Amino acid sequence: MLVLLASPGMRHLIPVLELGKCFVSQHDSQVTVFSVATDVSTIKSHLRCSPEYTTNLFNVVALPSVDISTLVDNDAPVETKMVEIMHKSLPAL
Repeated sequence: MLVLLASPGMRHLIPVLELGKCFVSQHDSQVTVFSVATDVSTIKSHLRCSPEYTTNLFNVVALPSVDISTLVDNDAPVETKMVEIMHKSLPAL
């Protein structure tokens, strides 16, 4: 069994999903991808187009969104915001 964690954003999620797909199709491994703060409907629409994702070997879990407004200013760099989002998401994992 392989567990992968994708940080926020589709640019981070899609490569993680593709990596998981490789493990399912080439190694017949069970894969669970935890996704942080991503729209679940977008994930599911991406998954429908590939047969590897429809097996019971592939599972995607969307972690609940977190509020970082009290921790980071609106004008803070995106990297700072992502670090805080990931840090605040860990308890849900």
